[in-house]
Order: sequence, then structure tokens, then C-alpha cells
Amino acid sequence: MPSSLDSALFAALGLRAKDLALLEPDLERWDASALTPAQWNARFLPHYFGTYPPALLHRDFDAALHNLHLARGTKRSIIAPRGAAKSTWKTLAYPLRCALEGWEPYVAILSDCSTQANNQLRHIRLELETNQRLASVYRTACAPGAEWNESKLRLKNGAVIEAFGTGKKIRGHRNRSARPSLIIFDDVQSNADIRSAELRQHAWDWATRDVLPAGDERTNYLAVGSALHRESVAVRLGQLAGWTGRTYRAVLSWPERADLWDEFERHATNLADANKLETARAFYERNKAEMDRGAEVYWPDRFPIVELMLKRAEVGATAFESEYQGVPGVPEGAEWPAEYFDRTDFFFDSWPADLVFKIQSLDPSKGTSEKSDYQAHVLLGLSQFGTLFADCELRRESGWVERAIDIAAAWRPEELIAEVNNTMGLFTPAAEQVLRERHAQGRPVALKYTETIVSRPKPVRIRALNDYLRRGQLRVKNTPGGRLLAEQLRDFPHGAHDDGPDALATAVLRMQELVT
Repeated sequence: MPSSLDSALFAALGLRAKDLALLEPDLERWDASALTPAQWNARFLPHYFGTYPPALLHRDFDAALHNLHLARGTKRSIIAPRGAAKSTWKTLAYPLRCALEGWEPYVAILSDCSTQANNQLRHIRLELETNQRLASVYRTACAPGAEWNESKLRLKNGAVIEAFGTGKKIRGHRNRSARPSLIIFDDVQSNADIRSAELRQHAWDWATRDVLPAGDERTNYLAVGSALHRESVAVRLGQLAGWTGRTYRAVLSWPERADLWDEFERHATNLADANKLETARAFYERNKAEMDRGAEVYWPDRFPIVELMLKRAEVGATAFESEYQGVPGVPEGAEWPAEYFDRTDFFFDSWPADLVFKIQSLDPSKGTSEKSDYQAHVLLGLSQFGTLFADCELRRESGWVERAIDIAAAWRPEELIAEVNNTMGLFTPAAEQVLRERHAQGRPVALKYTETIVSRPKPVRIRALNDYLRRGQLRVKNTPGGRLLAEQLRDFPHGAHDDGPDALATAVLRMQELVT
């Protein structure tokens, strides 16, 4: 019968005594296939799953993976804390079982480098070669097949599990006639990979142009990872049409006594104290009742609040947010701290009625390809209380002058200001032509427009936004363009694009000239 640890695990999962009967040592092959993922994991991989009762997210994993092989074409992305056993569930136990049962003829496991991907496969291979529980039930499948190496396993039942590092070619791979039937993205980017906009784009291009087309309409895709950056693959996959994205946080509810936890962190990081961790823990034990008040964590048996707060003190608040809270990280060296953009009132839905001044700016670009700069159209309003409200359209199209005038016709700004450094004098003639055409069509637009040739370096201009952000006096409209503007502000000065912040700064500087 199952051990007491197994019994505790099943009790925590709400299973009954008759469920435990399925786990007798003489378990038959057909009985094994009927087990839920949690039951199967506890029976065959107790060394991975028998130490702690499951977290709430593991119950979700159990439900989501149960009979997933029957629901073809599923696409799911999970952002979960470090140490949450997400890889153990989804990159070890699940593909191992799928191959043994013959549910998935070809499983592809993807990690940030070939070494890491092969290491994931090595854990699966070790179970196939040494796990007597598996061998007693899956007698044929556990035996090595024709291919049995560090990057590819072909089981005797014909199932294949293959490992790939990020950037490696997967499109075109087959197991006989079968394309990959299960593709698992497991932390396909490292911290180093997400610091560069070019590397982030390279990983995304690989994921969307090589990996996703490698499957077919029946392929199941699973992605697991941490929110290292808003443009990380795991985050962006969950935002795609047809995908389901879910984020799990380590701290579900923060403790009420932030003052005591601040003191705890000071103890934990006191370089003058050779026993700083012991000092911090002693402080916690003395104040445990007060410090625990209000706290709720995702896996209390494995990571109580004190352990998570020690980790937060160790890695820093920003890293903790991305690695444990699922909040995409701010790039190293970003101009402004994340809290400027995480205010609950940073985004707004409707323009306020008390705007006393409106202006529009245009940062043009003649490119229309994916790699071109955006044409940035910024709408900026000043409220009677001094708060700036902004929206933005970021486009790549040929008719940018026409678009600017269409926006102005609806926005009705006091002025449209266009940066013309790279337009070769084309803006004014083009604008005049469009306005004449509108008038002839019976759609006149009353518009004052001004050209500006900027001489100050772009970073200097954009830093004109600093005081407004610091004081919480800049709000952005909750539109696709507004959200992209906010992302570019977060990433400045190391983002792939800064057209939105540049156009916003142009509007702010011109507004300052006109209203003062």
C-alpha cells in the first residue's frame, strides 16, 4: 500500500480510500492509464512527489493535464514561481507518462540551451532505465529503443522524446510520418537572453516561425516559465489568440505589518552581522503572530511566508516580482522604477471632462516593415489639476500624414507638432495637400500645425518626462497603443523602440512652451 507520505498527498488532493486501492504494487497496465496525473506521479515518482503536500497550483496542474492527450490542439502557457515544481510536473512526469502510454508519438522538450534541454531529457532517461515501479507496469516501453542518446530517446513502443535548445531547428522533424504531437517550452530564455532586445526578438522569431509551425492542428503546446520580461516567450505565448495564459504568484496576500517586515529585511541584509540570517529568523519568531497576519502564500508547507521574504531580501524586490510573483521584470538599467507604472491609476479608460489644453505630436517614420521604427501619434491633454493624460497610436504605414490629420480631426488639438528631422521637408506640403483635399470633399479640418527640428539628443528629450512620472502626474489611456507606449517607457533607454516616449516628450515640451 502507499506510504504515509503518499496517503497524506492523496488526502490533500481530496482523494478517497478506493482511489488508493489503484496503487497496489500489482497495478495492471490498464489501471495505470486510468490514474489522474497526481495519482500517477505519486505512484511512480514518489521521490519527486512524496515530500510535501501539493500546492493549490498543483491541483490545477492535475486537472489541466488529466486526459489532455484526448483534447488535441491545446495551447497553454503557465507563469509560476521558481521552485513551484512546474518543470517536474510538465517537463518530467507528464511527457514521461505520455511516451510510456503511447499517447504522444513525438514529444519535443525545449529549453534555453541544448545543455539544459539534454539535462531535462537525462532525468526522463534515468527514470526509464532505473525506476522499477515503471518497469513493472510498462515492461516493453521502458526498454531502450534504436535511438538512446543525450538528446533523443526512442522507446520500444515507438514513442520519441527529443530535446532542443533555443534557436535549434525543430521545424521539419518527424517521428516517421508524425510531426511533434506534444511540444513543451520550459524556460526557453535565460536572464542573459532577455536583457537584449535583439535576443528577445530572436527567441520570439524562433518560437513563432520555427517551433509553432513544427506541429500541426492536433499538436498540444505547453509553455512553462517565469516572467523575466514582458517580451519573454512564455509571457507572449499566453497572449496569443488561441492560447490560454495563467499566472501563479508565490505571495497571494501580503502581510499587514510591512513595518515589521522592513525591520526583518534590515536584519537579514546587515553586512555587519556575521549571523544576520539567524538574527532575522529570531526577530521573526519573536513577532511571528503579528508578522504572519494577513499573509497568504501559494505553498505554505514548502514555502511559508518567512522563507519567501528571506528570498525577497536575498534577490531584491524587482527580481522577486518577476521570478516569484509573475510580474514581468524591468530591464537592467531602466530609466524609471517599475512602481511608476504599477500604480493602480496609471491607466485610464475615458478622457476626463476637465481637460484645459490638448495637443498632438507626430514622430514620423517612412518604414513599413516589421523592423522599421514606428510612426508615433501622441494625444496629450492637460487637466485643470495639472495631470497629463496621454494616448498613443504606433503604426507602420505609408499614409502617416493622412493618419495624423484624421486623428486631429477627431481630437481637435490646439496644435499638431511634427518632428521633421528625417522628412526632407515633405511634411508641410503633404499636410497642406491633404487639408485641401479634405476641404474639397466637404470635410474641412481646422488645424494649426507646427514643424520642429530637434537638436537635443533623444534621451535628454525623453527625460523631460521624469518629474511627471515621479510625481504620478502622467496617466496613459488603456488602449493597445497606450499600453505599448507604457511598455516603451518601462524599457527606456534599452528597449527595441522608443518612438512613443519620444513623441510624448515632444508633446510635453511643446505644451510647456504654450501654456507657460
